[in-house]
Amino acid sequence: MTWTHNAAYILAWLTVVMQVAFGALEMFAPRWVFGRVFGSYYETRSSPVWSETEKLARNMGLYNWFLALGLMLSVLGHLGGILSSQFFLGCVAMAGAFGLLSVSWSKAFFSQTVLGILAFLLFL
Repeated sequence: MTWTHNAAYILAWLTVVMQVAFGALEMFAPRWVFGRVFGSYYETRSSPVWSETEKLARNMGLYNWFLALGLMLSVLGHLGGILSSQFFLGCVAMAGAFGLLSVSWSKAFFSQTVLGILAFLLFL
């Protein structure tokens, strides 16, 4: 195994951890997450939009966990190996890039995008 594949595996595992953490925050602390990302839009916590926003956040957290599970199984070799790892890393990178463009230029979206792209490239 080359140093690039070793680095790719390390970055892939960091991506798994990041996706699990993002998923947990979105599922179990959606007001905390959305209050930081969309603070200026949700000035009142009693707004009816919060109940719908929480549902969406929990759903997005579940998607993060699906990405983390798929990437974890791929890295472990139980789901196609490197090719499927690249697929899931590409999904993470695209989600991060879309978040950068549509939501905000936050550290979370930036690191998610960079980790996904870098690990993807190192697997080549």
